[in-house]
Amino acid sequence: MTGGGPAPGMNTVVASVAKTFLRDGYRVVGLVAAAALSLAGADSFGPIGFNRRFVTSVVIGLIVFILSWRYKTSPILLILASGLAGLVVYSI
Repeated sequence: MTGGGPAPGMNTVVASVAKTFLRDGYRVVGLVAAAALSLAGADSFGPIGFNRRFVTSVVIGLIVFILSWRYKTSPILLILASGLAGLVVYSI
């Protein structure tokens, strides 16, 4: 869900589209990866090439992927843990 912002009616639209697909027998899947990719720019990973910031970001990303895919960890918990890990690692 979008949570409001510039398009506060989007939650209703997304929910009704998802309910329609579910009613018609389709499987509805969230696109967390799309949100993650939109944040995967130079600001997140630093300059191109292998540096400490890039490696750390990739490691955090892989840990989150494994925890969500293999162990079905809550996405909210993963977001909070990733933010905390990033805060600790990047403030050093």
